[in-house]
Amino acid sequence: MTILVVRHGSAGSHLAWEGDDDDRPLDPRGVAQAASLAETFADFPVSVVLSSRTVRCQQTVLPLARRTGLEVAPDPVLYEGASLQALRLVETLARDDDQKNTTVLCSHGDVISEMLHNLMLTGLRTYGDRGCAKASVWELSCRGGVVVEGRYHHPPTA
Repeated sequence: MTILVVRHGSAGSHLAWEGDDDDRPLDPRGVAQAASLAETFADFPVSVVLSSRTVRCQQTVLPLARRTGLEVAPDPVLYEGASLQALRLVETLARDDDQKNTTVLCSHGDVISEMLHNLMLTGLRTYGDRGCAKASVWELSCRGGVVVEGRYHHPPTA
């Protein structure tokens, strides 16, 4: 099984946004990043798309979900500050015995960084660069019920 952990795309400054931060949408660059992510991961056999409840997260993975005929399902464990719950979700998904499916998770920098830190402490091997830039993706490979490898994909140049 593969888990794609996506950080939401560019959404402008939260300081300049006057509404509830959960409602802050992608900016034009973020919209282009979301479209590029859908192209980049189009060949993955995506079966589930989960996202933080924030508009910017849902908009980031919506083009990929639509491309695969799926809906984006909000999941509270992907919301800001829920890194331990997100880690438990990834561990649960890793135990899925369908090795052909791909699950997409879209979250926030704090959640993703902490989740990866904990996975590395338990043996996750990483290849290539490391990071957590907006619109970046961590491709996690699962075998034997655990996450064993992680590969960082830089954000698309949009």
